[in-house]
Amino acid sequence: MAEVSIEYPQEGEAVSHPTYTFQIQVAEGARHVRLSIDGGPWLACRESLGLWWFDWHGYGPGEHEARARIEKPGEFVMHSDLRRFRVDWG
Repeated sequence: MAEVSIEYPQEGEAVSHPTYTFQIQVAEGARHVRLSIDGGPWLACRESLGLWWFDWHGYGPGEHEARARIEKPGEFVMHSDLRRFRVDWG
C-alpha cells in the first residue's frame, strides 16, 4: 500500500452531485492529512472509521485534479499521486 492514496473519486470518475466526499487511505501513524484540489490550498481532512475524508461543495463542472498529503512523526511530508476526475451534472 502507498503511504497515502486517494481512493475516491477514482481516476477519471465523473462526479454528478453538487456535494462529494473524498476518501483517502493512509499508512498507520499518519497525521495531518490534507487535500489540495486544482492546485488550491491544503485543506484539513477528518478521520473516521480508519479512513480520512474531505467533504467538497461549491464546485463547478469540468475537469479537476486532487492530491493528498500526510505528515508522519519524525518524517517528511508525503504526497499521493495526482488524481484526475471530472464533474458532470448531465
